[in-house]
Amino acid sequence: MGTEPRENSSRTIWIVLGIIVALLMGCMLGSCSGGFIGYRLGQRRASMNRWSLSMQRVLPWQQNAPTWEELLYGDEAGFIVVEVLPDGPADQAGVRVGDVIVALDSMPVGGQKLSSMLSSYQPGDVVVLTIDRNGRYLGIEVRTGQAGVNCCQAWLGIRVSSIDSHTRD
Repeated sequence: MGTEPRENSSRTIWIVLGIIVALLMGCMLGSCSGGFIGYRLGQRRASMNRWSLSMQRVLPWQQNAPTWEELLYGDEAGFIVVEVLPDGPADQAGVRVGDVIVALDSMPVGGQKLSSMLSSYQPGDVVVLTIDRNGRYLGIEVRTGQAGVNCCQAWLGIRVSSIDSHTRD
């Protein structure tokens, strides 16, 4: 009887140590695989974003290659606004995300780059954007701003994506 409590206590110690080691191993394995899973999910998300919308910044000095939609469908029906920069010229004029720009100063934008059309304007010029907002055509006057470091380039403060007549319908 003298050795029985000692055997039980040593067995209990080994069980507790085994549980602690198993928990530590589980934590180590979980931290490694959890980090890897998060990394892989981030990679997948980044590749999805790369192929989503072909966005262009509306800066006059940029030359944009045609998107696959332009090559496939040819004629563009306008530019959909995908981002309006806070306190930018377009934001102050009331342009919203989802608006479709169909003309710039009564000149249709179909088949042209909005940035190249904008290159003939100076900062401070007022341009009229004809937009399609939920089926209603509106003329919005926007006073162009200064495009960052290029003091002589007009800027609207929006990001757009070209759309064709098939997408727009």
